[in-house]
Amino acid sequence: MTVSPTKILLKNGVLLIHGEDGRVKPQRSDIFIEGDTISQISPNVRTAGEDVKVFDCEGKIVSPGFISTHHHVWQTALKGRHVDHTLLEYLPRGNFIGSLFSTEDAFWGELGGALEAIDGGTTTIVDHSSLNVGPEFRKTLARYNYSQ
Repeated sequence: MTVSPTKILLKNGVLLIHGEDGRVKPQRSDIFIEGDTISQISPNVRTAGEDVKVFDCEGKIVSPGFISTHHHVWQTALKGRHVDHTLLEYLPRGNFIGSLFSTEDAFWGELGGALEAIDGGTTTIVDHSSLNVGPEFRKTLARYNYSQ
């Protein structure tokens, strides 16, 4: 049995097209995706078949996922904690508080940070995890069926 690829049509989205003059020009367009391939981009894609999932993107920007190249995801749990600190105040306090984290704290901070990233359109993160919670952390991840 052969499984046909998923077909997705993103209708009426706003694409940010980079012109030859270096300026970004918003353009209303449709995007047709077959499997893992963008097969057509045009102002009015026409498709046939009930197997096409159509999403109305009217008034929304359609973009590839963003990439965060430097993120300490576990620190999501500390959001707002150091808002009034200077860098010199933050460094000893921020680094010290990490030593108080359990493996559970680290896990929930990482999960919260990952969900926050997805909510903001970030699909790839390079996690500069400066938190060392020891070998027990892998067991905590395994309990939640999470793999690295």
